[in-house]
Amino acid sequence: MTVEPIKNGNLRIWLAEDEIEEWGLEDSRGIGVRRLVRHALSAVGQRSAPRMWAEMIPVEGGCVLLV
Repeated sequence: MTVEPIKNGNLRIWLAEDEIEEWGLEDSRGIGVRRLVRHALSAVGQRSAPRMWAEMIPVEGGCVLLV
């Protein structure tokens, strides 16, 4: 997993295929996504907001998650 802070406090998170499964991102309820985003935010020293928007975009070999 690679976490890149981008403008306006947003994040770009790159995940390999095995990491998608490891984090449970195939769960349609979004539990894995919330857990991953909290982890990524803490890794870059940001706090979690009460409401966040996330978009998963498939890329070759995994996905990118925009938060």
